Amino acid sequence: MKKPNVIMINSDHQALHQWTFYENKPYRPFFEQFVEEGAEFTHACCAAPLCGPSRRTLLTGLYPHAHKQYHNETNPPYSDEVYLDSLAEAGYRNYYFGKWHA
Repeated sequence: MKKPNVIMINSDHQALHQWTFYENKPYRPFFEQFVEEGAEFTHACCAAPLCGPSRRTLLTGLYPHAHKQYHNETNPPYSDEVYLDSLAEAGYRNYYFGKWHA
């Protein structure tokens, strides 16, 4: 059985009113296609208001008090499992592009 492609887009500073599918504004048509054909998360919450802790939370599924990255300036060792490891074990090739701060 062929594995489905998984694409996760994480972008900064996105206000809800910018998206066409909420107020009929012509904005980022390919993102609208992702919503129409994929999954949309409309009730997501931020675990921490900083890049590094938030991205580590996304990778590990843990809150900052559990993974110990509280600020962008701190960088504790990655001792927790990340979902990318699970995907790699299942045969996926993982890539990331752009701003990271993890």
